[in-house]
Amino acid sequence: MTHVQAITSACWLVLNLVACAGGLEPSLGGDPSASGADSRASSADMGTPSFDSGASADSGAGADATPASGCPTTWRLSLAASVKDLHIDSSGTIFVASKVGARASVAAIDPCGTLRASRDFEVPGATSAVGTGITASGGKLYVAGNMVPREGGDPRDGFVAQVDPSTLAVDWTTRLTGSSGADEVWDIEALDGSLWVTGNANGPNTWIVKLPTTQATCGPPCGFSPFGGAGRRLFAANGKMYVGGRIPAPAPATLHEAFAVTFDSAARCDAPPCDFERDNSVIFTDAENGVSRNTEVRGMLVVGNDAYVAGFSYEDPNDLRGVVVRIDLRTAKATSYVLDQPGTKDGFVGIATDGTHIYAVGGQGWTDDMSKVQPVIVKLTMSDLKEVWKRTPPDKGFYNSVRVVGGNGLIIVGGDPAGVMRRCLTDGSC
Repeated sequence: MTHVQAITSACWLVLNLVACAGGLEPSLGGDPSASGADSRASSADMGTPSFDSGASADSGAGADATPASGCPTTWRLSLAASVKDLHIDSSGTIFVASKVGARASVAAIDPCGTLRASRDFEVPGATSAVGTGITASGGKLYVAGNMVPREGGDPRDGFVAQVDPSTLAVDWTTRLTGSSGADEVWDIEALDGSLWVTGNANGPNTWIVKLPTTQATCGPPCGFSPFGGAGRRLFAANGKMYVGGRIPAPAPATLHEAFAVTFDSAARCDAPPCDFERDNSVIFTDAENGVSRNTEVRGMLVVGNDAYVAGFSYEDPNDLRGVVVRIDLRTAKATSYVLDQPGTKDGFVGIATDGTHIYAVGGQGWTDDMSKVQPVIVKLTMSDLKEVWKRTPPDKGFYNSVRVVGGNGLIIVGGDPAGVMRRCLTDGSC
C-alpha cells in the first residue's frame, strides 16, 4: 500500500562560513569526496566552447544537441575522471564538472562528442577538490563540489565556483561550511537568479543552501538543515525548487526513508534563522511493489503535477533494488518500477524525460566489489512506468546523469574510475 506522510521537523539554521576569492563522488557504494586524487596531468585549454547567455538551468530535456551533418548519431567519449553531472546549452555544447588530479575541473564537449576545451582549477584553501554538480544562470556556469581544507580540523567542506563559459576561466569561488564536521555537496541548481545547493552537513543532516549568483553580494548564504538525513538532488519547476534525498527513520537507526520537499523560489536569506516556505513535504513508500522504507532518492524531476524520482530501496543492504517512482502531487499516489537482481545490488542515479517516456540510468549486478558494477539504462512509459527497453553498454561504473537532446538523443555521463560520456538514441541504440 502506498504510504505518504508529512514531514513536520522544524527549520533551523546551521553555521555557514564563506570565503570569496578569485579565480564524492556520489555512488551507491559511497559518498562524494574530494579525496582520491589520481596522477593524470593537468589538461590545457583546447578551444573556445560556445554558450548561449540565455541558457536555463538543467531541465533533463529540451536542449538541442543534435549532431551536425557528418557527425555520428551515437558516440562514446572517454574522460579523465568520473562525471556526476552535466549542463547542455542551447547550441548543444555539453559542459561537465569533475576533477583532474587533486584539482576541480570543467570541460566543454561539442554535440559530435569531441572534447573542445578543458580546464582544471584550484579551490582557494583546499588541498584537493572535485566538482559534483554544474548548472547555468545569466550567461555563466556554476560548478559545485567538495574540498578538503588545507588548515585541517574540518574534514570536508563544499564550494561553488562561477565559470566563464567562453574561456572556462574561474571568476570566483565561494566556500560553503555547514558544520565543523564533514560537509558534502551533491547538486546545484539555479532558479530566478539564485543558486541552490544540497547535500549533507556534519554527516546525517540534510543541508540546503541558497546563495546569490554575484560575487558582489557574496556573504553568508542562507543554509539550514530541516531534518536529519541527506539532500541528494534538486529540480526547478513550477517556479519552485524541489529537493529529494533521504532521512533516517525513527527505528531502527539504519532505516532511510525517501523524501521530496518543495520550497518557494522567493525564500529569503536575510531573516535568520531562515524564511524558507516549505510548500509540500512527503515521505513515500510503495511496499507492495518493492519500494520499502529503506529508500533513497538519487535522481529527480517534476512534470506538471507529477514528481518522478530514481534511487534505490532495500530490506537487506546487500541486496539493493533500483527504483523509479512516480508520485502524483495532487493525490500522493505512488507508481513504481523496480530493477532487482536477487543477491546483488542495483540502483538508479539519474533520470530524464522526453515528454512521453522516462529514462533512468544507474548500475546493476554488483556485491562488495564496486569494479563489478554494470551500467544500465532503462526506458519507461511515463503514465505507469512500464519497461520499454533496458540496455547495459560495455562501460565500467555507474551512469550518473542523463539528458534528452534533439528529440531522439540521450547524453549520458558516468564511469569509475575513468569517466565516460555517451550519446545514445531513445530507441535504445548506443
